Amino acid sequence: MARFWVSFAEEKSISFMSFFVTVGEEFQNATKEVREVLKVLEETIGGEKYFGGEEIGVLDINLGWIALSFGVIEDVVGVEVLVVNDFPCLFTWVQNFREHPAIKTNLPSHQELFAYYKQKRDTIIPSEVAS
Repeated sequence: MARFWVSFAEEKSISFMSFFVTVGEEFQNATKEVREVLKVLEETIGGEKYFGGEEIGVLDINLGWIALSFGVIEDVVGVEVLVVNDFPCLFTWVQNFREHPAIKTNLPSHQELFAYYKQKRDTIIPSEVAS
């Protein structure tokens, strides 16, 4: 079962990349696709602490970038998608994942990640186009 979800996550990562590197109609489509992926993940995690139950598992590690970076990416592009009202279980998972001792002690700061992703987006999409 873990292989299926890891494959699913890899396949759907393209939607998240499009959310980060596109503008206009393509960006709107990517935003919709990301919301659909988040809905599937919301249903999958249900009320569990982690995708692996009470302990971090393979899928948690595979999707950990969402907990670590997606909020920063949302800040860079100026659109919030992963909100508590729409995805309460996934939002809780993000908090649980970020607070796990093995993760928490190794997190870069929001400012560092923001500067990194902003520079990457500005390289891909000139600021005047992204506005």
